[in-house]
Amino acid sequence: FSATLKFEPNWSTFCTTPMFQVYLNAISLMKANTNAADPSSWTYWVNVHKNFCPHSVAYFLAWHRGFLFRFEAQLRKVAGNTALTIPYWDYYTAPQMPIEFTDTTSPLYIVNRAGTDVTNALSLNPFADTIVNFQHGMTNAFEPTLESQPHNPVHNLIGGAMGAVTISPKDPIFWVHHANIDRLWAAWYNAGNGRTMPDRTNSYWSGSFNYGAGVPTMARTWTISESALGYQYEDETMPT
Repeated sequence: FSATLKFEPNWSTFCTTPMFQVYLNAISLMKANTNAADPSSWTYWVNVHKNFCPHSVAYFLAWHRGFLFRFEAQLRKVAGNTALTIPYWDYYTAPQMPIEFTDTTSPLYIVNRAGTDVTNALSLNPFADTIVNFQHGMTNAFEPTLESQPHNPVHNLIGGAMGAVTISPKDPIFWVHHANIDRLWAAWYNAGNGRTMPDRTNSYWSGSFNYGAGVPTMARTWTISESALGYQYEDETMPT
């Protein structure tokens, strides 16, 4: 990976830059690709999530971090632009879905969403000083707390495809939602004050994650931190 970290921007920053149109064009091309076995198609990634994603069990956060990373690589390939990134939607400061996703002429739009306001999903519980452990199966654990809220209710309040695990990545809002979930994990760990994750040498990180036949597997150790994958977020502070 590059020694220089790339920055994943907030949606509110990203959509004002020339890269926004590059992002739209890449999504349009991926949606137009009808070969579901091709990682350059949108359907490929919907199916990977359906077939391999862990929910309510260990590796929920780490698997999705790798999922974002592998998807972003394909997005860049389709766009022909190595600088393209997946921005994050910081709904703790802007709980209304960004208006770009509600434009019916945009590739960011999808029919049958139930709502666009995720205020009722927001919780500070994952960021309490008592939440110091990381993984499922431990008390005061961050991963299951974050998955319970805000992750799950953001999906459910938006509804439509987002409300179904089997097809949720069909909705382009999925990617900026999960980028934010990934960012919140980074923010939690960076806050310190006793917050711990299993050490890199711990057997917890043995093995790899599967993202379908079209892309390489990913060693779990790669997903321990976002910086290990060569990026960090524009803002990595916990919500207050």
